[in-house]
Parts: sequence; structure tokens; C-alpha cells
Amino acid sequence: MINDNAKIILSNIDYYTAQQYCNFVLFEPTYLPKNHKVVERIVRKESVKSNATYYYIIRCNEHIEFTIKQFNFSDIETIPAYDHPNLWKSESALLNKKLFSEKFIIHPFIFGGDDSAISDNIIWIGFNYKEKPEKSLSTQIMRTSVEITVRNGDITDQELLRICRGLKISNLDLVNDINKKSFAELSYKYRYPSYGGNIPLCYWKHQRSDTTKVEMYSLEEIPVDLFGRDICPSNIDQYDLNSAIHFYVYSDSEEKIVTKEVEYVFEHKITIGSYIRLLMSPTTDGGITIPPVLSNQECKYREYIYNGTTIYHTYLSEDYGMHGAAWTAHNRNIMLFVKPATWTNIKWFESLVSSFFKPKFGISKRK
Repeated sequence: MINDNAKIILSNIDYYTAQQYCNFVLFEPTYLPKNHKVVERIVRKESVKSNATYYYIIRCNEHIEFTIKQFNFSDIETIPAYDHPNLWKSESALLNKKLFSEKFIIHPFIFGGDDSAISDNIIWIGFNYKEKPEKSLSTQIMRTSVEITVRNGDITDQELLRICRGLKISNLDLVNDINKKSFAELSYKYRYPSYGGNIPLCYWKHQRSDTTKVEMYSLEEIPVDLFGRDICPSNIDQYDLNSAIHFYVYSDSEEKIVTKEVEYVFEHKITIGSYIRLLMSPTTDGGITIPPVLSNQECKYREYIYNGTTIYHTYLSEDYGMHGAAWTAHNRNIMLFVKPATWTNIKWFESLVSSFFKPKFGISKRK
């Protein structure tokens, strides 16, 4: 099923053992449909070529088969389409006009439960990006991306939700060690510096070039002279600055590093894995473009004026988001994204944007 080196792939491995190979918290299902059979458990260990992933393939009968896939949310290849990267429309699907139907509508559900670190997350159900779309559930639990995909047959939304809400931590011994690490330290590209991925970041067409180099920093490692650090706050609302990502190229003619973009990542104090992402780039070409151009993903879009500045706002759900804003201030092009949670409604997000125009943040002064 996976064509990587056999030493990297381990088959028929249980959740508890698999956790030692993963840089994210693994969750084991406590509920599965009747008459189910576990076909295969696979862990792909982290290597120079790929990040770690855990697959769980389940067959209910000869007609129904689904997979539970888990991977590290902080890896750059997977964080752009917050909460539901697998539900992002693909170019191949968009070219097939027959696929423009209600099946592309993505429905949000509250995770719920008693664990405050998990209960505020949002679950999304829709159809994935395949040329022949498959029904799929997507969510982020702590810093773990979870995708449940129906490969054959059909499973109701309520059954998918029950499977997802029944996921429990498989190895408590390692959870605290994983959660103590920063967004950057858990990332594959922190250990294997490479290039940006040319993939969608949001509902705009902003993408990082695959020729752009990437360097990641934990909070303590962020250089004081990193672009935007002078105006980046140490906390926003209930979120603390956690990490930074530098996207740059080396100019041979100028013999120096040229910054294309810097992303500052803030994590919620209570709900682990709930992030605010603050992106900044010079107003020159090669970074964030203002005004931004919408992509072909379904979303709502509006423009409004705050403090004399035009704010470009996109979102999927008024109640949860994913909310994104863009504007120009202080000689910088800025984008702001928030991972959906129970509190990230449109009024909260408007208040969040307005907080960046307070004098203490320093980015309200325009030049």
C-alpha cells in the first residue's frame, strides 16, 4: 500500500507501540461499527524523505471499508488548510463539472466531551480531494490531524462522529513529553530543513514557493532581528507566542539572505493545538500579495474598513471559521489565520483583528 523503504514502514503494530515512533499524540478508537475487522495497522516512521504517519484500516463487511489516519499537525505540508486539508478541492476534481454538487459542502460539528483540551475542537465532514471524492471526516485533536475516510460503501455522519469522539489517548506515558515541545520542535522540517511546499494556505491563492528555503524556531530560538519580530506581540488574547517559521531565498547577486515571509505561531493556553498564525512579508514581490486573490475553494468573502485600513476577510462558517484576514500596515503585508474552535466566531475574530491596531502591537502605524 505504501511504497517507502521497508525499514521505514512497520505493519501490524499496535497504538501503544506505534507511539514511540510518532512525534504526535496517537489516539485509539474505543468505538467501531459492529462486525468490524481490523485489516491492517501501519506506522510510517519519520525519515529524511517523509514525516511520521499512522494508518488504521478497518473493514466492516465486504461492502464497507474505512481508514483512520493520524499525522503531525505542525508539519508544513499539512497545516495550511486548517482542520480539513483532506477536504480541500483538488484541481482534478474541479475540472470535472459533475462533481460540483452539494457533496462538496463541508459541515462543522463540535467535538464535545469533558476534556477541555479536546472538547472545543471542531469536526468537519465532507468529501475529499480525490478525483473520485470519498466521504471523509477531518479534525485536529491536540496537535494531531485525524482523517477518517470511507474508501468503500457508506457510513452515516453520526456514525463517523461516534468513531471520532470515541478516540482516546493510546499511550499516556509519552503525552506530556510531546505536549511540552513547541510547534517548531515537533515539526518534521525543524529536523530536516528544506523548502516550502507549493500548496494552498487558505482561501486565498497565497502559496510558498517550493524554491523557498524554510527555517523553524522555537520561542527561545527566534532571532531578535527576524523580520517582524520587533512588532510581534508575545501573546494575543489567550494565545502565547510559540514558534516562528522563516521563508527565504539566498541572493547570489547581493550575497545575502532575502526574507520572503515570516510566520509567527501562537498556541492557546488551555486548548492544545489551537493556533493563531500571524504572517508578515515585505511589500515587495515574492511574499504576501495585497489585495489578496481568492482561490477556487468555497468560502465567504468581505472587505471592511478599520482604522482607515482595508481588511480582507474570508471564512467558511460564521460560527467557527476558518477565519482569515489580510491587510497592509507599517510597510508590511500581513495575514492572520485562526484554527477553528468553539469560540472563534465572526465577532471574536473582528475583535482579534482590531487588537492588532492597538499601539502596543506597533503595526497600526502605516508608512
